Amino acid sequence: MENKEQRGIGLCLAFKGANYGALLQSFATQYQLDKRGIYSEVLDYTRGKTNKYIFSPEAFLFLSVKKMWMFFDAKFAKQPVLDELHRRNKAERAEIAKDFCRRRLHNIVKLNGYDELTAHAATYKAVMVGSDQLWPPDVSFSNYLSLMFAPAGVRRISYATSTGVAKYPWFVYRQARVFLNKIDFLSVREQAGYEIIKKITGRDAKVVCDPTYLIPKAEWEELIEKKEVVESGYVFSFFLGCNEKMKRLARQYADAHGLRVVCILSNEVVEDDSFYADEILTGKTPEAFINLIRHAECVFTDSFHAFTFSIINEKEVYVSYRVKKGVRPRNQRIDNIVRKFGVENRLVKDPEHYVFDDKPIDYARVTAAVDAFRAESAAFLDSAVEGC
Repeated sequence: MENKEQRGIGLCLAFKGANYGALLQSFATQYQLDKRGIYSEVLDYTRGKTNKYIFSPEAFLFLSVKKMWMFFDAKFAKQPVLDELHRRNKAERAEIAKDFCRRRLHNIVKLNGYDELTAHAATYKAVMVGSDQLWPPDVSFSNYLSLMFAPAGVRRISYATSTGVAKYPWFVYRQARVFLNKIDFLSVREQAGYEIIKKITGRDAKVVCDPTYLIPKAEWEELIEKKEVVESGYVFSFFLGCNEKMKRLARQYADAHGLRVVCILSNEVVEDDSFYADEILTGKTPEAFINLIRHAECVFTDSFHAFTFSIINEKEVYVSYRVKKGVRPRNQRIDNIVRKFGVENRLVKDPEHYVFDDKPIDYARVTAAVDAFRAESAAFLDSAVEGC
């Protein structure tokens, strides 16, 4: 593309780290812009020594409490000790994530410091944040993910950004109102985010689908080749948190159906999965993650995106809330999506007393709902990026 004074979109994405969902939704976001013929760059921003927070009395209060909590957590909380298997898995996943970004993302621009960020932002038609859980309450004091760094004349877009919480605390309202009212095209991924924004600003944010849902099943198969990762005849288990009861439920299901249990070891917690899984996989790519779902007889998970790709690939699936010490529950995204597609009976809140529904998911109905949500969300994205 010829070099113009102002062109395309700068993307603020959660592409750093080894989380499959974050990597795949980053890819899906940029891919959607590519399909629309829009030039985009992924911002790899490091704040350096320049301004990160918007200071105010509320910010001082919030940051003081946060730093105090971090101090006591570091000093007194028991830190997990990784065994050799988990150390290897974590290292492998980190390298695989970097490789995925090299292969699947493009135009990654390193920006060091706030001054460099704002100067580069002026070269874009628009900047976009999304999706993932990028708008927790403290984003109100940030110049980056709030898009407050964008100069006048640069369009600000939020696509499917998740708050990750059911409500914001009162002391962020004033600053949250400022950044939210500056977003030109405002959308969120969950109803809870809509309600937070409505309460603070009075604005009606659009609830849209995660960018991975924007790509239909057949198109994903063109982008990522179908391959068997392990021998067929298995239940695929993928848990990011600690949920021994849910893992035992997966074992129970597998035994009842004459299947093996295959899991990808979490890189976020330390648990011995040998008590329930027949095969424990480490260091798998995002592509292998999708293929393990594609070829599974059933999926058990606490991951939003493992559930997402199960729905896209029309698999039998059971999902639970994530259980992780030291992490505030962020269950709204699971509640929202099972309700949206009418599969509330596949949300397992009490694994010990859960009764399996032998009736398969009605994918004629669910896929029709996904298609309608996709079309509605794509229309919002089209409007948001028009002219970029």
